[in-house]
Amino acid sequence: MSKLGTSGRRSQASRKPAFQPDLLQGRDRASVCREFLEDAARWRLIYRCSDCAFVCRDGLCSLGWPNRELQAEPFEVVDAAGIAQFCKAFEPEDG
Repeated sequence: MSKLGTSGRRSQASRKPAFQPDLLQGRDRASVCREFLEDAARWRLIYRCSDCAFVCRDGLCSLGWPNRELQAEPFEVVDAAGIAQFCKAFEPEDG
């Protein structure tokens, strides 16, 4: 049965993007997130809203991107649906 509704659009239940790489590659989500955090610390990767030039004082993104997942503690690079959590417009504060 198709996931398309009567309007021809995909239902909300199938939110996963058409192209989504398999970040888990058979591993559990917690180990993938842990590995990302270790690599981020090792390489001094900045990726959080608090380091971004577009974040407002209230923590919201001035460009309107949803950023609740990027500000969550603990940060999970892959959500429960297996979708990567990242900002598409990240710009470091220091240029």
